[in-house]
Amino acid sequence: MCPQSGSDRPLLAPPTDVSVADPAVAAPSSGTTVELGVRSLSAAVQPLLDETLRSLEGADVDRVAVAVWGRSFDPTGPAAATDPGRRLADRLEAFRRWAVENGASFGPFFRTRTVRRLAGGTETRVDLPTVTLAEYRDGVLAFVAPCWLGGRHHTVLDRAERLAGGDQRAAVSVALPERVEPGGTGAQVRT
Repeated sequence: MCPQSGSDRPLLAPPTDVSVADPAVAAPSSGTTVELGVRSLSAAVQPLLDETLRSLEGADVDRVAVAVWGRSFDPTGPAAATDPGRRLADRLEAFRRWAVENGASFGPFFRTRTVRRLAGGTETRVDLPTVTLAEYRDGVLAFVAPCWLGGRHHTVLDRAERLAGGDQRAAVSVALPERVEPGGTGAQVRT
């Protein structure tokens, strides 16, 4: 395999000013923070992730975090009882509230479905987008992409480019559940 150079080279690791989400490190509660949730770090996902990270390089963003969420998630299953599962379940609930309060729609993204288990019974699964961008302002959820809002489809890359262009307009902000901050540990923040 020939080495690649310049802008054709995929980012095999985030640039040094981008942190991969570390559950032990809490995000700043002031300024603008962007979290990118990805299904995987596979070759199929990498080009969109790379392009999004490149777009965010010029944005007035204090922190960018990348977390691997997987293809789907059961917010009521055993995984939701773990710290990463609670963080993801909290994110999905905050996304849902944000969409309701802003008249946004996720369409096929974050689709909820019931599946039968091989061992019997059923479980609820939420299908996750290939890449999700969650924008926080002063610790409060301000935008989620991909979504449909104001009669327009907002992709992850669209939102990253708008942020890089200085567009700080947000829909209605939605506070995260009390027990989690962006990039937080899942531990109780306020009582």
